[in-house]
Amino acid sequence: MIRSRLDAADGSLLDIGCNVGALTRQAAEAGLLAYGLDVQKEAIAAAVKTHRGVPGLSFMWLDLTPEALARLPSFDVVLCLSVHHYWVRSYGEAESWRMMRTLVEKARRKLFFEPASIRSKYGSSPPDIVDLDRESIMELTMARLADVSGPQRVVTCLGETPCLGREPFRMLFMVSTE
Repeated sequence: MIRSRLDAADGSLLDIGCNVGALTRQAAEAGLLAYGLDVQKEAIAAAVKTHRGVPGLSFMWLDLTPEALARLPSFDVVLCLSVHHYWVRSYGEAESWRMMRTLVEKARRKLFFEPASIRSKYGSSPPDIVDLDRESIMELTMARLADVSGPQRVVTCLGETPCLGREPFRMLFMVSTE
């Protein structure tokens, strides 16, 4: 779903929470200058080892704090997949959405966002969704993304992505300037 939304004007990509870098590599192989960031040193070490020698691809270990996100440069495309619920656990819901606002501002063209689909992933401060209920997840996420994106950007729900464990799916959203 992400690949079908990329075009020739998308020259750079930032993958927040890239894990071992599979999606970051796909972006580099598609011709984008691709950077992957993750808080897990082991994941970054595995990404560097696995994808060594791929042109236009780089990985960095970074504690993804609000301050660290604010220091990041802008990219054409930003991926924030399966990360937000960790921010809710660590910083609370209000701060996690301020962090998302920062990422939207760093995305010159597109931001792709994938929230958790069950409340327990968010820890003691879960959002007001019903577990695995597409409608409640979509309604809350669309409203929150619209709040942090402003009127100059368009928020779109792209559909479902498969997930592991207790979540058979997650919803994928795009915030774009088009």
